[in-house]
Amino acid sequence: MIGLLKIRRCEKNIFRPGKYLLAFSLMAIISSLQDTSLFSQDLQSRPVRQQALEAFSRGDFEKAYNGFSDLLNTYSKDPLYKYYSGVCLVQLKRDPLTAVTLLEDAIRGANIVRTVPPDGLFWLARAYQQAGDYNKAISSFNSYSEAAGKRKARELNVPQYIKECNEGRGALAATEIKKNDERKEPEKPLPEKYDRILSEALVLQNKADSASRIADNMKKTPAASGEAGTVDAKKKIIDAETIAASFQKKADEKYNEAHAVADGMSVQATPVPQKDTIGENRQKVTKENNPVSMVSAGVLSSFRVAEKPVYDLNEKVQINPPVPQGLIYRIQVAVFRNEVAPSYFKGITPVYGFRTDGSDRTNYYAGMFRTKADASKALLQVRQKGFKDAFIVAFSGNKIISADRAAVLEKEWGKKFFIDDTQGTGSTAVDTIPPTLSFRVEIARSEKPLGAEAEENIRKLATGRGLDIWQLSDGTIVYLIGKFITFESAEDYASLVARNGYRDAKVGAWLGKKEIPLETARQLFEKLE
Repeated sequence: MIGLLKIRRCEKNIFRPGKYLLAFSLMAIISSLQDTSLFSQDLQSRPVRQQALEAFSRGDFEKAYNGFSDLLNTYSKDPLYKYYSGVCLVQLKRDPLTAVTLLEDAIRGANIVRTVPPDGLFWLARAYQQAGDYNKAISSFNSYSEAAGKRKARELNVPQYIKECNEGRGALAATEIKKNDERKEPEKPLPEKYDRILSEALVLQNKADSASRIADNMKKTPAASGEAGTVDAKKKIIDAETIAASFQKKADEKYNEAHAVADGMSVQATPVPQKDTIGENRQKVTKENNPVSMVSAGVLSSFRVAEKPVYDLNEKVQINPPVPQGLIYRIQVAVFRNEVAPSYFKGITPVYGFRTDGSDRTNYYAGMFRTKADASKALLQVRQKGFKDAFIVAFSGNKIISADRAAVLEKEWGKKFFIDDTQGTGSTAVDTIPPTLSFRVEIARSEKPLGAEAEENIRKLATGRGLDIWQLSDGTIVYLIGKFITFESAEDYASLVARNGYRDAKVGAWLGKKEIPLETARQLFEKLE
């Protein structure tokens, strides 16, 4: 404004340049001094920032924290400096509540211009864990896993941290679950929906506990005790335990949803991993039937044969998947020009297809193994399923290598675990998360797929409820609509479908992709009431 006034006066005194030339010169000098001061300040911060980043990169978190703390004294709202300061505190295992505050502010304050690294949620979860706030830690770990993917989560050991949180471990001394009034943020009244969601969680928890008690009581009966226990009695116990696990899973989702509402987060149910006794039993059975060794954090081999596989007809064999580094043995099962349905491989999983550029043939391989001994054991099972010409092939990356070369590499790679992140065929058959029990409406069951027109009509009928088309272990194909919580609601819908021309529609009970007797499911539900 001062400059504009002087310019206007200068227009009236055009023939008196000396006076105004001096004024303009003074203004230019003042402006340049201000710019030089700002530039100098930026130059002074650059060595501190560079030194802090270098210290952070080499793992000197004490020096890095001091550097970023100094930067925050000048740039108090910079989300990136808050991020690095918070991560340093987590790495130093110091003052987790301050780390929580820094990382929360960093994530909230990030924007297009000033972003924070994508692992911010992971470090926030670690800060919550060190502070003893296990529920928030689990929620943040799950959010990070969903955003970054399972591979990144495993690389950062997220499953182990979640397990520690579920067991109440990982808090630093003297920080275990601080009272809310010790936190900087004032208490906020809980939303109205919190009580409703929590009530739903308690109802589901009660049903889970009831189903567990039913299973325990069944075990005490003479019909189920000892080796003389009947197959039918033991089957009912397994069904009851699986139903209990299913209700427990739903209850945990509701608990997590309630915590999300209480924390002011978006209401989205995120499953909290729980100890799965049913999954443990399935893994024990798998290990007994299949001698190939497996571990949870990584595997030395990936192979199994499902006794009664159920296939989604929309599922396809993955072609040219990513491969682990180093030596991998595979079992070549078949070579085809056209795509092959997963059901062709009779429950063998995983199966992958590899096709070279310029070729119209696809080689199909079963399993992945670090050692030839494990591959040879699996080869016997593959041949027992009818693939008499199957044989072992050794790979280094994507390249086929000789048996002699493989023997040399096995000394280096034979005991190194790998992560099987590919989907293959049937890779989700062994699931550590209990399948959900639900009543479903069966529209049709046939030995061959229905015609395209008939299938399209069923899809239109299922609009909004979902349609699954599965091929069962005996080769028959079943068409299922919806997932109903109660038998009555499923029966009402089945009656409606029957009145619309599908007279064979009926209600069935399913645990995931496993069909269980309808009466067994109904009796269990009645006992839970």
